[in-house]
Amino acid sequence: MGRAHDVQCAVRRMAKRALRAIHGLAPRRADRRSILLLCQNGLMADYLGPVYELLREDERLRFFVTYPRDARIAHEWEKIERCLPVECLRLGVAECRRFDLIVTADHGYEGLATRRNCPVLYTGHGMTGKVVEGEGGDYGYGPRAKLADGSPRYSVMLEASEKNRARVAARDPLLASAIRVVGSLQDDALLTQVGQRAALREALGYSLDERVVLVQSTWGPHCLFRTVGEALLKEIAANPSTRFVLSLHPHEYRPNADGTPSWGERLQALRLPNVDVRAPGQAWIPTLIAADFVLTDHTSLAIYAALAEKPTIWVPVPQDLIAEGTALSRLRAIAPTWEPKQALEDALVVSAREHPSEELLALAREINSCPGEAAGRVRSVVYELLGLDPRGTTIDARDVVTNGTTRDVAQLKAADAALR
Repeated sequence: MGRAHDVQCAVRRMAKRALRAIHGLAPRRADRRSILLLCQNGLMADYLGPVYELLREDERLRFFVTYPRDARIAHEWEKIERCLPVECLRLGVAECRRFDLIVTADHGYEGLATRRNCPVLYTGHGMTGKVVEGEGGDYGYGPRAKLADGSPRYSVMLEASEKNRARVAARDPLLASAIRVVGSLQDDALLTQVGQRAALREALGYSLDERVVLVQSTWGPHCLFRTVGEALLKEIAANPSTRFVLSLHPHEYRPNADGTPSWGERLQALRLPNVDVRAPGQAWIPTLIAADFVLTDHTSLAIYAALAEKPTIWVPVPQDLIAEGTALSRLRAIAPTWEPKQALEDALVVSAREHPSEELLALAREINSCPGEAAGRVRSVVYELLGLDPRGTTIDARDVVTNGTTRDVAQLKAADAALR
């Protein structure tokens, strides 16, 4: 049975490669390019959407999107289609077509999103630093970012921080050769809205003197709602004068296999006068800016709290789930932790009194090496990978697969040759 299955998989891979090759022979205009937006779920649409918005007005570009038609994320389909209003392809069809560029915000779909097929741009989602149990290294630059031979899986990986690129380069120079420091479209969107805080609070229904705590989580067994959720609900009920905004990772809305209500279902049914639940389809930046405090686990979104200079409180998280030397680990070191046996009010008081504003400001500068510049830098990377001049003339960009140094290009070319 096992061998028969392996043979079937091998035949499918060969068939897909053949179909991609045939599709690539179809005639087309020299200045036309096709781009596949590979979207794993609604959260990734938040990161792919801004890239699409940067490029959508270029008539030379044709966009497609593929995402899982999986009942587990049916609640996210509407958001994906709203963020990425382009022609949708089923995954099996996308795997048999040739594209000029694939853009993805997450790992996964290893048979499709690999530079062996075509140029692939990895935008990432949130700041790296979180470690997934069972995987080595932080999630963004761990094993899933590499091919079997250890070379980068992607043509280019976008990064906001020079310090983070240097951290990766110190342990894995070949992987770092695919990193381009461009800033962050999400960071820039957040920073442009920071000055609108009063208006955002008013729009969200928060009074000027109301204390607002944003609770944001990752997913899986160490999601804060799974670890301290019951205690948190008791604390929320005990603090009726504080407004709580509960922001749960979209994965936690998926049905539980044992039939018990998921945390997403529980929060949707929650009826407390001082609680707002941010649905997966709602924008997260306004709620972060409007908040006075952030209570968080090791979600990669925690780093945006530092960028916005918000007093942050951690819940207990195993140390080995946060990569050493990352901005996420530094944020944890300078922010207090709330233990369920402690009154949350006490933790809020401590956080307000000992808010490390200077340290957060220094950390914010390291998180983004080129604030306000992401749009232009990301556009440049995309057009280089496409072999198009942004102004409308074709350029030769066959070598644009790394951060531009001759040594790094040579390394990746050698890796490419080994794959053929």
